[in-house]
Amino acid sequence: MRDARKRLDSILLLLAAALLPALGRAENYSDIWWNPSESGWGITIADHETQLFAVWYTYDPDGSPTWFVIPGGTLSADRRSFNGDLYRTTGPSYAIPFDPSKFSITKVGTASFDFAPAGGAPGTARF
Repeated sequence: MRDARKRLDSILLLLAAALLPALGRAENYSDIWWNPSESGWGITIADHETQLFAVWYTYDPDGSPTWFVIPGGTLSADRRSFNGDLYRTTGPSYAIPFDPSKFSITKVGTASFDFAPAGGAPGTARF
């Protein structure tokens, strides 16, 4: 009986040690976020624990596809919100050879994410 209790204690200790890293990590927001009732635009987020990189793909008023990027910013201490500079990127199709002189990036403002908006369902975010 005593040996069985020691084995059980050892198993529980190993299980707890295995779960600690997962319990200590915050939510990871890497995903493709979109609203199915608003087809045609969305946001892709790459979450690197202390930093986010986001791409907002949408359309200009004339219907031209446009990409904006948020290449960094500030994540709140509780990882609930993120704020960063917003840049508009332009350039030719991916089908041609890359030429950096044909691309531009222009700061157009700032953007914010709230990953736990008041009254929102779990897994929703406000942009």
